[in-house]
Amino acid sequence: MVARAVAGLPSDCHLGDRQAFVARLSSAQLATGKLDEAVHTGHGALDLAEQWVSAYGRYLLRLLCRDVQEHQDTPAAREFLDRAAGIRALA
Repeated sequence: MVARAVAGLPSDCHLGDRQAFVARLSSAQLATGKLDEAVHTGHGALDLAEQWVSAYGRYLLRLLCRDVQEHQDTPAAREFLDRAAGIRALA
């Protein structure tokens, strides 16, 4: 899903733009109640954050983490939040 969505972006798309797109996609999935898809997509955003993160990307990922925390009783959400906590650029 994430790979297909990102593949649809222009080839010259900046890494920060890709990261913002994926983070916003994850947030939209979460807002529609698709927790598993949102967390999967969120991991894609974290993959990009491990390479580079802009101030806007950091902001979007922090918002996503805040929203995922509402579901921290599920293993998928906990795993996502634990991984996000380990990314120094998001601290």
